[in-house]
Amino acid sequence: MTYEIDVQSVSASIIASVRRRVTWNEIGQVILPMFGEVYAFLDESGLGGRGHNVALYHGANAVGAELEAGVQLGEPFTATGSVACSRTPAGRAAHAVHFGEYHLLGQTHEALIHWLEAQGEKIGPGWEVYGDWRDDPSERRTDVYRLIG
Repeated sequence: MTYEIDVQSVSASIIASVRRRVTWNEIGQVILPMFGEVYAFLDESGLGGRGHNVALYHGANAVGAELEAGVQLGEPFTATGSVACSRTPAGRAAHAVHFGEYHLLGQTHEALIHWLEAQGEKIGPGWEVYGDWRDDPSERRTDVYRLIG
């Protein structure tokens, strides 16, 4: 698959999130329950101003990563329990748009990594911002980022 890659200056977004160390094969089974935990917290807390779902990958290696699954919020909040008040990375980032099934997002990350390597750039953490749900997988938009530097 061919991707259009651009470089963007991104601002940090405040997110309510939970974290868990996962293998790459586990992501499909654990990410929805992780989002569910965040949404349950948001519902109980009455926090509004919700944006899109976000997944961040910390300390990624060949086996897996520390997955941070969260929901964008408009304002910081007081964290309780396992849900933290966190932020997405900020700075220069390589960006590509993925349309399609979520289990293929790894291909988009690989394209960004290869592009950054070809540019001689240092590769930082990656994250995804999921667009609004669509029943047709070909209409599911996910913005994929890799911090530069």
